[in-house]
Amino acid sequence: MVFFQGQSFRSQLCAVHALNNLLQQDIFTAGDLATAAESLKAQESAVRDGSSSFENAYCDDTGMFSIDVLATALKAFDLDLERLGGHSEIGRQTLDNPSQAQAFIVNPGDHWVIFRQIDGAWWCIDSISQPYCLPTTQLEDDIRRLHYETGSVFSVVGPLRSLNVSGRPSGLPEDDAELQMALALSMQQADKK
Repeated sequence: MVFFQGQSFRSQLCAVHALNNLLQQDIFTAGDLATAAESLKAQESAVRDGSSSFENAYCDDTGMFSIDVLATALKAFDLDLERLGGHSEIGRQTLDNPSQAQAFIVNPGDHWVIFRQIDGAWWCIDSISQPYCLPTTQLEDDIRRLHYETGSVFSVVGPLRSLNVSGRPSGLPEDDAELQMALALSMQQADKK
């Protein structure tokens, strides 16, 4: 069964839903991503000698989060994002053969969508429509088309682990303090719902 977190008509939180749909569990909240956006803004401010008089490029007033925020959130799960066709070898190889990837995060225009393998089948999981299974040839065509049209196609790199009932990914080291803090914050936010 495919986990699906839909988006309400008035909500602009597709990034939250996309990450949860990617991980196949309700883990992230808008607060988690807002915290990540503020952290990125603070890091940028430090690089700019403390200037905070710039616009936050990581989140807008509608709740649209940037790819940097999504990438930061996924680091807690030991996952990275590689832009397709970019300068990395992984990005070029994945563009040549998209079906060899395990998942994609795509932004076709102010909206985040997931393409993910689940139990050996490819699924398009879009928070504003029902998920659907697609043949490998259609996945490859769609990913390449979206790459050439938008340039905003990112391959998910790293182990997409199965999650246990607590929402904690299995197989992670217990002594990673930063990871433990990020997971605890995420779980606290989930408990407040």
